[in-house]
Amino acid sequence: MFEDLDIDLGGQWIRGKLWGPVTGLPTIALHGYLDNANSFDVLAPRLPNHRIFAMDFAGHGASDHRRPHELYSGLLDIRDVLAVADHFGWSRFHLIGHSMGAEIGSQIAGLFPDRVASLVCIDGFCSTNDVPVTLEHLASSVSASFKQGARLKVFPTLAAMSARLSDATGQSAASAEAIVARGHAVVVEGYTWRTDPRIKGSGPLELTGEQLQQLIQQITAGTLMIVADLSNDWLQRSLDVVMAGIARVLEAGGTAVFSLEARKGAGFKLTESGRYAHSRSYVRHIAAEAGLVEQGVTRQTVRLEYGEPVLGDLWVFGR
Repeated sequence: MFEDLDIDLGGQWIRGKLWGPVTGLPTIALHGYLDNANSFDVLAPRLPNHRIFAMDFAGHGASDHRRPHELYSGLLDIRDVLAVADHFGWSRFHLIGHSMGAEIGSQIAGLFPDRVASLVCIDGFCSTNDVPVTLEHLASSVSASFKQGARLKVFPTLAAMSARLSDATGQSAASAEAIVARGHAVVVEGYTWRTDPRIKGSGPLELTGEQLQQLIQQITAGTLMIVADLSNDWLQRSLDVVMAGIARVLEAGGTAVFSLEARKGAGFKLTESGRYAHSRSYVRHIAAEAGLVEQGVTRQTVRLEYGEPVLGDLWVFGR
């Protein structure tokens, strides 16, 4: 079971769900973009030896919105996580992050390696982009802070809200219902999101390729990276660097396993679903450049799209 917990970070309240025994391994769980602490309702009870605080980032779930003059910034999110750890008296702690939470977690592990005992990244890692795009995103984060009074979509029922989230993201109905249960607010016309509208247009701290390489080198914590689908845009931008990082930290005899959508032609291509499909020749080239050795590849269904199977490849690499 869990308990709801409110933490005062100097007038900014971060809220979340505290799981596990007091003597458990100190762990902070970080959710994805526009999600909330309910993301870990299934996983947390399955880690009985961990003391897990699944937190709502500022502007998400039940946590306070940032004040009108404040930006939504990856640096502030990083500070909030460290402040939460300080609240519990955790000088070192474990991190579990999903999507955006994995991106922020990997940044914390690289910037503050002495504080992170281990890192689990689920469908996410620190991403990179071209320098002009990185600067554009920095400007967007500032511009988004001026969206005072912006209104989010209103739904007649919670079921309609959950169905829209499921359709938009491809997650299961049960998963969408869990996010909506913690993330909704009641208004006169029905239901809407608690999420601060200013979050849209902002995001985690984005690094250049050189900065990402240095960050990976500074991570000393044992790291598990779980990637269900390498077709995601954030990873495609960073694939070369991430592959090299996997090769660097993968011990002799270790194994890297991942799946991705298959492509018959050469290279990779953005599909109509918004995901990338990759040819086997392209994957082999990227892996070989990183120093990884192919151990096997199997054609299989990697996901469902509108109930229909999507074929892909399950790859196994080693060193």
